[in-house]
Amino acid sequence: ATKLEKNLYYISMLLYFGVTLFITNYIFKKFLAFPYIHCNININLFIDKKIAFVSSFYPLKGGIIRHPIDEYINRFSKLFKLFNNKLTLYVFTNNEGEGILRLSKNFDGKNISFGSHIKLINKYQNIFDVPKIAERKKEYEEIGEIMKRECSFNVSAEIGAIWNAKFCFLQEVIENYSIDTKLYFWIDIGIFKTDDLYKKIIPLEWPSINRIEKIFSFETD
Repeated sequence: ATKLEKNLYYISMLLYFGVTLFITNYIFKKFLAFPYIHCNININLFIDKKIAFVSSFYPLKGGIIRHPIDEYINRFSKLFKLFNNKLTLYVFTNNEGEGILRLSKNFDGKNISFGSHIKLINKYQNIFDVPKIAERKKEYEEIGEIMKRECSFNVSAEIGAIWNAKFCFLQEVIENYSIDTKLYFWIDIGIFKTDDLYKKIIPLEWPSINRIEKIFSFETD
């Protein structure tokens, strides 16, 4: 073969491998994106459905309050940053509360973008709109007045109703939002007061699905 023929051969082989590599890379990327681009596969399929967490946030507009709004934003920012995105967290709130929850900040100072694992439910605009709480509104008001005189901590009829509504919210998630779930947990929206969990050397998965399944001893599907 002449020098020209050899050069043409080498060029054709380079083109062949170059085109092959490009096509392989293109197909590989399309394959990885296939479930999201070409199918109606809900991203929630990747969320563990055996376990669900429930919380609530109803900001108080006036009168007696437990914590300032800025303190709540600081606390639930910590919760949302750490919460395992393979588990679902249902948060009952109202329109005002949803707006405040969406002020949560990430480590870089930017607002947290809620994934599909955090579901905000603004069905009840006032805590006394919850049917079982509304039935006892008069009693809450009477007990609230007594507790304000006798308790050393901040309390009111509305605060007491918010505390007790957790049972209603848990029941509602069980019956309407996460019917096939096996374990339900309540978690206070302001559970994290410090950054201690973020300072661990080993990244922490919280809540840990494996630890929950081990503690409560049920078989995985």
